[in-house]
Amino acid sequence: MQLIESQDGVIVLIDADGHRHAIRTGSVLGLHETDEGTILTLHGGRVLPISEEFDAMLQAIGWRRRGDHAR
Repeated sequence: MQLIESQDGVIVLIDADGHRHAIRTGSVLGLHETDEGTILTLHGGRVLPISEEFDAMLQAIGWRRRGDHAR
């Protein structure tokens, strides 16, 4: 999957088959960095592999790394 858009508390992802998925950022329980990108853990135990880099996904869902401050 690949991130294509992030706004108003929703991220839109596109999978390998070209299907779009809209996910509320509040449903993301955790992010996990991998060699291929990032894995999102969602409510209900679902996991989604994403080809985006970890830091890009942190920004897309509105999370900040420790030490980062709003500007």
